[in-house]
Amino acid sequence: MRGISEDEYRRLVGEIPDTVNGRRNRTMFETMYSAGLRTHEACELLPVDFDPTSPSLSVRKGKGDKPRWVPIEDDLAARIEAWLGEDDRPRGPKVPLLPVMSGKGRGNAINPRQVRKTIERLAIRAKVFRTVREDGTQVPISPHMLRHSYAHRMLLNGMPISMIQRLLGHSSVTTTQRYLQVGDEVLGDMTRRAAWSQSGWKYSLSSSVRCWINGSPQTRLPCARARRIASCASSHEVCTT
Repeated sequence: MRGISEDEYRRLVGEIPDTVNGRRNRTMFETMYSAGLRTHEACELLPVDFDPTSPSLSVRKGKGDKPRWVPIEDDLAARIEAWLGEDDRPRGPKVPLLPVMSGKGRGNAINPRQVRKTIERLAIRAKVFRTVREDGTQVPISPHMLRHSYAHRMLLNGMPISMIQRLLGHSSVTTTQRYLQVGDEVLGDMTRRAAWSQSGWKYSLSSSVRCWINGSPQTRLPCARARRIASCASSHEVCTT
């Protein structure tokens, strides 16, 4: 399972109506596609789990109750900030970031099964299918394929398997290797492409520079230093800045 292409994702979200529920759904799908969250993790996020200064998300209830920190791109951060400013969004200390918007359940967490139904319905409209059965029946994508898409984008951009493991919240790198369907030869190549230093691994993806320093999400780098790290990463030299 290798996820969906960027074109398929654009077609999928293009089917979302511009309503308050639609904007909530678009934000939720982005957290899975652009940050690799599981469906239940996206459903259980609280507003305080979003840090616009990093920018990042804190996943408090990962699989097996393992918390993790996930850096996010500026586009996703801007979408979350816009959602937080939505007038009709329910407020309260226990209200999730992406809650039920109407009815008796207003302000509660969305059921992951409802997220799955919504994505399947949109996928059928957008003609984004996971597979075709022997009888010719086309199967729409599932929410989990958005997470797979995130993982494969990280891999194709040169991120080491061990770092993808941390971002996905896997207990074992072997699980991540199976998840990505990556053989030992590719795994070795990805490892050789990493840029390491004593303070941790520095990684640049497109316009976004993210740093992991001994697994600590608290450390941010000034812009000048971040640009230096991006330059090191692109030339594969060890960065000691």
